[in-house]
Amino acid sequence: MSARCVDLDRVFPLAKITDGVVISKRGEVTVGWELTLPTAFSLVEEDYDDMLLDFASAVRVLPQWTMVHRQDAYLYDSCGAERTGRFLADAYSAHFEGRRYLVHRQYLYLTMTSKASGLRPGSSGGLFGFRFSAKAPSRDELHEFLSKCEDFVSIITSGGRISARRLTQDELRGDEQCPGMVQRYMMLGNDSPIMSNIQMTPDGVSVYDKVAQAFVIGESDKLPTAIDSTSKVEELSTIATEVYLSYASKLGVLLDCEHVTNMTLVVPSQDEVIRHLERERNKMNSGLKSADNRINAGEIGEFLDDAYREGLFTAKVNLNVIAWGPEEESAEITGKISAAVSAMHCTATYNNYNTPVIYYAGIPSNAFEIGKENLMLMELRSALTLCPYETFNSGMEKGTLRICDRMRNIPIRIDLKAFARKLGFITNYNVFTLGGSGTGKSYFTNSYLRNCYDEGESVFVIDVGDSYEGLCSIVREESGGRDGAYLSWDRDHPFSFNPFTDIGEWLSDKGGLNTDVNGVNFFLSFLMTAWMPDDGWSEHAKTALRQFIIDFIVYEREKKEKDIVFDHFYRFMDEQIVPRVSYSAPTKAKNGKERDK
Repeated sequence: MSARCVDLDRVFPLAKITDGVVISKRGEVTVGWELTLPTAFSLVEEDYDDMLLDFASAVRVLPQWTMVHRQDAYLYDSCGAERTGRFLADAYSAHFEGRRYLVHRQYLYLTMTSKASGLRPGSSGGLFGFRFSAKAPSRDELHEFLSKCEDFVSIITSGGRISARRLTQDELRGDEQCPGMVQRYMMLGNDSPIMSNIQMTPDGVSVYDKVAQAFVIGESDKLPTAIDSTSKVEELSTIATEVYLSYASKLGVLLDCEHVTNMTLVVPSQDEVIRHLERERNKMNSGLKSADNRINAGEIGEFLDDAYREGLFTAKVNLNVIAWGPEEESAEITGKISAAVSAMHCTATYNNYNTPVIYYAGIPSNAFEIGKENLMLMELRSALTLCPYETFNSGMEKGTLRICDRMRNIPIRIDLKAFARKLGFITNYNVFTLGGSGTGKSYFTNSYLRNCYDEGESVFVIDVGDSYEGLCSIVREESGGRDGAYLSWDRDHPFSFNPFTDIGEWLSDKGGLNTDVNGVNFFLSFLMTAWMPDDGWSEHAKTALRQFIIDFIVYEREKKEKDIVFDHFYRFMDEQIVPRVSYSAPTKAKNGKERDK
């Protein structure tokens, strides 16, 4: 068996990457962005509709024959271990160590092309060695295109659900240590700095031991008669509540294999589309009066009526999925994708002989090589539903609490307090846990408290039922008795504690109370709960109470007392404050109102 080797430079479609702009050998110009999509299960139906409207509005501002390429890459990564030297934390990390999970990256490429490129057949593509000279855009045309691209991105991010970051030249091109976007795609996610061992045969594509398969939805009769923007997640929905993901989520976050989804959309001349459809309708009405011709002519007529009445916008669209894995897993991957496409009520074409063309057209900034025979005419908003609009939960950087992601079964970090408040998610530090008996409230709280302790926070729990005795014993053992004190209360042994263990941090640099210290807030709350003025705690009374505490701290510092307890504060108030305070009962004023003497 002999293999034919082809010089990559001969079929490589890109000529130059400069100033963050990709220039192809045909003269097309492409710019790219990395998108950040909302987290799965965080949106309702109206949110998906709004995102579709934003994308549709953005497409309308693009020049004719601009090519929009949405590429979503789902690649496997594996969990690492976080060694802390603490038994529970290390056991938790060891449970997930080495587990594979999908990582989702979303990209948007906008290509300035021409009618000739948009309608080029796939058989004359660069993969087969064809090269056609193309007129390079002028400086003014390029500036206008880039301006329209910025308008496009501004519109899709205006709703606040999607964010975009312009891809830099280094990210697109890469270097000797880190591959760029083009190389990473062509190597099917392999991070090797050398691009090699890519084999394209007439019936497939493989990179090292990974065999790629391509599934294409490029004909309108392969789609259902009606497409919704969302799909209901039956497993998580109930009679009272319904959970939704995007229509294409089954080919996105719900498809468990390494794959890339490519949605290619070309903006044709709307006038030409209307004239073409009118000719097709007239041809069907004037020819043989078959049932199929009458039905098709009627459907075209309905679409033209809606287009004139509602200003419908059309686009030429292709959706394809490229998935890969070891050859022995090919049948399993085929089954997963077939099941996902079937759940969308679509029919995808699995044509081995088309896989190299689809793979070649998926190269970032090379979408114009898809070929006109793979494009179908669709109404714009319906076409945009073929993209996924959610991603996995990536957690919060430096989060306190580690929980398990329900989709990928891996630990992620979130922060229910400081970081969430900084982002504006919450306005206070309260945490409320609700659940029926046996739903795991105590189990969750044990984990939450342990995470708080590992992050250096002070934890004080009052509990009925001894649910946290085991946690305290482990903390006491690991800390050598420094932490993990567990006090069991009964009537003969009431609780006792010292609120002044961290009193050295109570005063700020300016001499005021440092309310960021837990002990300060606790002691203030304790005093205001232990005694309540008749007319409640006014701001004036709170200010006086804070001043008493400041005076007490200064007083004890002058005495250089080492072990301060609550008795010291009581004696300070009794001996230093009370003798200086005079109070008499209120008397009646002339107007009948009470006043103090």
